Amino acid sequence: GQAFHDLRVGYPGVLSPSTCLFVVSDAETVDPDFAIRELGHIAEKVKKLIWLNTQPRSQWHGKKFISSLRRCIRMEECTTLAKAVKIFQSL
Repeated sequence: GQAFHDLRVGYPGVLSPSTCLFVVSDAETVDPDFAIRELGHIAEKVKKLIWLNTQPRSQWHGKKFISSLRRCIRMEECTTLAKAVKIFQSL
């Protein structure tokens, strides 16, 4: 959450309607509410916001933060470089 806040507040010029922001993370956070709130602010400013989750999709079930994120952000499983390439090609 703090990284999203710092990006939004410290570098507002990079977040525009032409920006496509990719987050590469396992979606484990100590303060999910803060992270979701900050991502919501960012999502309002950018063209696309895509979360590349480094955990296998089979591990997402039952994780509240991931469920909450998936309601407002496109999340893709990205456990290999080949999967990352496929995701980028689909855009």
